[in-house]
Amino acid sequence: MAGTLLTLLMMGIQSRVIVNEVMAHPASGAVLHDPDDRNEFVELFNVSDDTIDLRGWHLTDFDATDTLTAWTDTMIRARYAHVRTNSTLLYPHSFALTLDPDYVSSDTVGGHSQPYLLPDRLLIVRPGNTTIGNGLANSDPVMLYSPAGDTSAFGMWPGGPTDAGNGISWERVSPEAPDDETCWARCTDSAGGTPGQENSIVSYCNLSCREVLCRPLSFVPGTAETVFVTVANTGRTQVADWSVSVLLGAQGERGEQLGPLRGDTLLPGAESTSTCLWPNPEHGLYNVVAQVICPDDQENADNRDSMLLRLTPNAQSFCLQAQQFGPGLTGYPESLGIVYSLPDSKGSLRVSIYDLNARSRARVFDGRPSAQDGVLYWDGAGTSGKTLPTGIYIVVCEYKSGKQVIYEKKPVVLAKGW
Repeated sequence: MAGTLLTLLMMGIQSRVIVNEVMAHPASGAVLHDPDDRNEFVELFNVSDDTIDLRGWHLTDFDATDTLTAWTDTMIRARYAHVRTNSTLLYPHSFALTLDPDYVSSDTVGGHSQPYLLPDRLLIVRPGNTTIGNGLANSDPVMLYSPAGDTSAFGMWPGGPTDAGNGISWERVSPEAPDDETCWARCTDSAGGTPGQENSIVSYCNLSCREVLCRPLSFVPGTAETVFVTVANTGRTQVADWSVSVLLGAQGERGEQLGPLRGDTLLPGAESTSTCLWPNPEHGLYNVVAQVICPDDQENADNRDSMLLRLTPNAQSFCLQAQQFGPGLTGYPESLGIVYSLPDSKGSLRVSIYDLNARSRARVFDGRPSAQDGVLYWDGAGTSGKTLPTGIYIVVCEYKSGKQVIYEKKPVVLAKGW
């Protein structure tokens, strides 16, 4: 059976009905009869301009296969008076929800009885038995197929899906998206799922502060510093109303604020680099912090980035963003940012890690840089891929372009919080 299903999928017949959302891990607790299994669902969407009869279509997780049938239990109308039942006809550009027949059961003390807000006119169907309705594992793929060979799937990529979280569904990013790992995302709605409604991820808004750079890295009296802040749109909608605030904090002081810098409209997947002048810098150690301000942002954990800048009278082309770092180390970054500011990007850049016995322990970068200014990151791993022992290491930075050679060494402490 599995071989036949895979053959159907590989035939690539464009399905008129797609698997659009999967809830394999409904909200649950530790209470007996907590109905976490019966609240599983598979949401379908008719992408065509035709009404399609789902009778005889099948759902499988490759352990069991169920045939879709009409929902006939009238108990569902006690809570959802205007959903569509007693039918398998899915209207054009409409949703259908496959629910376990036990969804309406009242034998629960777990507090998750019929938890979903189902819109009016939503077609409710059920599997022929309860295998798909209450037997999905968090790592199960799901495949929908018709007698005519139409197929749509979730989780068929190598390694399969992972657990989206307790009470969190997986959503397809758009009806046209194929079934691969990049085209499914965890539901961002506060309810954890959007059965019978447009997927939350379609309107997901998120800006991420990707990088903060300063130029020059050396203190030049009377010369202004230029601060570069790169912001990426990692959401699914374009964003127009956003800005960046830059805070220049001398060590132990709050410092001054630059901005806000107004950003341009950002399409999904696009990046934008804003610049501002720091007119009167003095030599010293500064923490340059950039904060993205966006009223519609749904994820604020990635809105902030910083750069530790030591302005000295001595010429330098490289600086480290931290003096100490390490995995699990409270108050310090997990990885070390190595900032470079080069005269050009035509030469060869090599960044290596040595211990205090002058032994080479890791190679961070070796090749032509993609830009004149940038940041490289070292996660503390050695050439074997394992994290090196705690201690002091030397970051050796070399740049060769024609006859010009730049060579700098920077000490750093690698520590661990566990």
